[in-house]
Amino acid sequence: MAGRFRLIGPESGVEAKVHTPTDSGHEEFPGLVVYNHSLETGTPLLEFFADNTGSVDQNINASGAGTLTSVHDGGDTALWTAAAVTGTWDFASATQANGGSASIELGTRNGDTASFTWPTSGDLSLNLYEAFRGFIYITSWPNSGNKDITIQLYLNGAPIGQEVLLSNYIDTSVQDSWQLFSIPISDFQSLSSAFDAVWISMVDAGAGSAPSGFLDDLAFVQAGTGGTKTFSITPPADEVWVVNRIKWTAVATSSAIKYDEFFGLSGLTNGYQLSFKSRGTVVQTFVAKDFYDMLQYPNVTAQIISGTTSIFELYYDIPQELQSLIGPQEQCIELTVRDDLSSMTKFRATMQGYIRRTI
Repeated sequence: MAGRFRLIGPESGVEAKVHTPTDSGHEEFPGLVVYNHSLETGTPLLEFFADNTGSVDQNINASGAGTLTSVHDGGDTALWTAAAVTGTWDFASATQANGGSASIELGTRNGDTASFTWPTSGDLSLNLYEAFRGFIYITSWPNSGNKDITIQLYLNGAPIGQEVLLSNYIDTSVQDSWQLFSIPISDFQSLSSAFDAVWISMVDAGAGSAPSGFLDDLAFVQAGTGGTKTFSITPPADEVWVVNRIKWTAVATSSAIKYDEFFGLSGLTNGYQLSFKSRGTVVQTFVAKDFYDMLQYPNVTAQIISGTTSIFELYYDIPQELQSLIGPQEQCIELTVRDDLSSMTKFRATMQGYIRRTI
């Protein structure tokens, strides 16, 4: 005897329906139309963040600037040739200075652009450098509209590679103090091995005014000499990793969690940097100089096993939209040490997650 059944999802309340081929527009195929969903499984994963040599120890001295090819320092020294391509720029403002007595005051309107050109005949080789760095002093960075500062390499008056957004390398909420930015040369994604200039432009779209502030001590860091050190996790090209949590573990002499310390050290000068990247482009960056900077974000917890020498543990539960690292898209998470952390007894970071597999 034929029976009738109703299949209803227990959570969604959606009732399953059976459709004939005629219903689906496939009259020539007899039988029922069936749909299925792939089953996702996972292999547990625990990885240490490691540098390019495989080292996982982050209690290092990364405070050095490296060997620099200086570009501009507010006119304190005769360096590259600076020019206002569009808009008004003050290349020798005495209002603020990171080093020396002057800095570069930013343009004020969308599209305002400053160029800095190598003053000697002949081009420079990108292969000789590992990063472009400098310092920014933000006085205002409105949240309305689209606000940013772009940096682009040039050769013979034409742009090369990809422009980068400075907001991906700084904390735009930190104002009225100098902060370091360092952009890996690989992030410019240039196919040319030569360049002779760098252009900086203002982005001001939508309501509100453009970002305002100052730049100083712009320079290219010669390859193999940079003081900063990056530790990363990257899935193989044929895998997808889902990273749920990052854990930092440090051993230091402080006996308490203090808001103005960084794992037992006095607040950092340049800041510890966490970056999410895809195909060489930074998607999101966080910078912390002390525990307060880290604990102000959601999903961050800290604890201490106190003693003469204490163990600090800090956990960051990653938001769902940032959890997937897709190997074919060259996605990774980077932790960059930019200060002297060598007085810590130990300092490492691990990730917890799983390798996603679909069957």
